[in-house]
Amino acid sequence: MRNVARYIFLIITALILLQLNGVDVSSFLAGLGIVGIVVGLALQDWLKDIIRGISILSDSYFSVGDVVKYNGIEGKVLVIGLKTTKIQDLFTNNVISIANRNIEEIEVVSELVYVRIPMPHDVNVKNAELLIHDIIFNVKRNNNVTDCIYKGTTELETSFINYLIEVHCNPQYKLQVRRDTLRTILLGMEEYGIKVPYNQIELHNSTNQNIK
Repeated sequence: MRNVARYIFLIITALILLQLNGVDVSSFLAGLGIVGIVVGLALQDWLKDIIRGISILSDSYFSVGDVVKYNGIEGKVLVIGLKTTKIQDLFTNNVISIANRNIEEIEVVSELVYVRIPMPHDVNVKNAELLIHDIIFNVKRNNNVTDCIYKGTTELETSFINYLIEVHCNPQYKLQVRRDTLRTILLGMEEYGIKVPYNQIELHNSTNQNIK
């Protein structure tokens, strides 16, 4: 882009010198107008990237180290430049370059992980909550977990009741934290002798047959 600006300056300077020496440069100016439009269009995206890059840095929309989501890809922000932002895919470790003009498509990933704990209907609420508090205590001891909070009952299913816990962690480790939390839940249910419930379908025969 610096070279383009330099060439434009040299052309304008040359045209001014020609005009001062009596050369009619009107046709050249008309052509220069067309060139200006073409250059302006070429610079349009470049300027958008610069403006958006400045906005990211000044407004702290996200920072280096944050986890963001773009086009279905979750990644850690490595570099924020004036033209592009580079993120590292959490799944593949590939580095992706995103034009800053696409900032509206970038989501900052939350540090919260919500996990449901299914309990059979024959486990009363008090016993279920005793187990959940033990699970929360053990979840907090897992790596990369900063907090864990019991949120209450979330669904009444046909074969079980779902209780909800909220796990706080660095978004960079959300996948592993979810795996560790699920393992902690299974170990807790085993310790209490509670089997993980599953959906059941109940069939009722409502046909009345009259035997003569």
